[in-house]
Amino acid sequence: MKKANHPIPVIIILGFCFISLVFNFHSQTLNMWDEATYANNAIDMMKNPSIVVKHKGEIDLYNTKPPLVITLQAIAMKVFGINTFAVRLPSIIFSICTVFLLYIYAQRWFKNPWIGLGSALILLATAGFIRNHIALTGDLDAALCFFLTAGFLHGTQLVMHKKTSLAPMLLFGVLLILGFYTKGIASFFHMPAIFVLALIYHPKVFAQIKLYLIAILVLGICGVYYYLREQAAPGYMQVVFDSEFSRVNNVVMNWQTRPFSFYIDNFINGYFTPWLYLFPLGLTLFYKPKTYGKIALALVIGIFFYFLLISYPKVKLDWYDAPLYPLLALFLGISLFHVLSILIKNKKIKERVYVVLILAIATPNFIEIIKTKLNTGQQIEALEYEGYFLDKIGKMKVSNKKITIYNKEQDKEHNDHVVFYERAMQELQYEIKYKVKPDFDLLETVLVSQDNLKQKMDSLYQYKVLLQDEVTGSELRLIKKRK
Repeated sequence: MKKANHPIPVIIILGFCFISLVFNFHSQTLNMWDEATYANNAIDMMKNPSIVVKHKGEIDLYNTKPPLVITLQAIAMKVFGINTFAVRLPSIIFSICTVFLLYIYAQRWFKNPWIGLGSALILLATAGFIRNHIALTGDLDAALCFFLTAGFLHGTQLVMHKKTSLAPMLLFGVLLILGFYTKGIASFFHMPAIFVLALIYHPKVFAQIKLYLIAILVLGICGVYYYLREQAAPGYMQVVFDSEFSRVNNVVMNWQTRPFSFYIDNFINGYFTPWLYLFPLGLTLFYKPKTYGKIALALVIGIFFYFLLISYPKVKLDWYDAPLYPLLALFLGISLFHVLSILIKNKKIKERVYVVLILAIATPNFIEIIKTKLNTGQQIEALEYEGYFLDKIGKMKVSNKKITIYNKEQDKEHNDHVVFYERAMQELQYEIKYKVKPDFDLLETVLVSQDNLKQKMDSLYQYKVLLQDEVTGSELRLIKKRK
């Protein structure tokens, strides 16, 4: 069949990528947990490139993940400066690439750009994918999602078409390596499904010597990182074992213990609605399965094994389901098109109805995404107030270059957020220091956010409010005299 070439689906996908991903992606302050930690690691990587992840010059044993995404963030900072835009840019790019993976493989498999368009729109209107910690923030999961999705789709194509030449098999290995250097062993989470698919469709691949040579190469390159990190910081592998490998049977933190149904509950509670309720349409793919049956079965196997792999352990985190959404979107996109193919015989009418139907279902989700992106102030936690206000001060180019942060937070993990913006401000020639006691000098400029600390200052000093933030209530105060 002649390969279809339609620019309209690509243009539509780009337009909705802007709405769901690009629009206003850098306006929300960094999240105080992982995102701020990775951002600080990236600053160190920018200043002193190294295979070892560091935090303020010290080897970091809190973030045990390999440094691919952090390196990309460091490059973005080198180009665009130390800011939220640079931290999140790699995630946005990887997310857009994941969207286009669905389009590319649907086009490749079915010679039909409309299935790819529909699948892409479903993913772009899926709250579980377009959210913090995945597509919209500078965490590791958007990149991991891309490499896992690319690896699964490419691996599926290899076994379906019984490809045994070196280049395609080597590409699969490269995707595994890149996934590993993004987030460690999570890169191999689709391997059980690929193994089963190979048994079903291409068992002769296991007789290929190059398969085992590539496997040794992949494991060797991945193992080198673990070796180098252990040499740089003895005890690193024990931390990795405790925090990653042992999660299958052991609980690292009690609050991370969730029931087996945790991810299904999230789907029902908004992460994959309303698409979840259309999922039974996929049963039609196995009716006259000549065109879609093999791919549909491959996607079902991929979804099933990944879901089982993340649901079996006691420890479950909100964002571990990220790589499920592209496969779910592609399965549902194929399902809807197949149902319409049964009902509507006219090709052009079917394609138009397909796109209109998906857009009609997706519109409420797109509206909600836009609302969320326009109301970023509502998403700020109390422990992020100082960092949020520092960022605002830097953007406004406030003339007072010496600022004291009055803050009694002692937990280092809670300070990563403000530390990032402090380091960003230093690049703008601001001098930032901290005080935990209300001992201020005459004409000292003090940033204070916490209500109890404001009250303490009120009782001790007369001051002038130079700048106030309506969202957080933070104030920049100039000390006039002691009462």
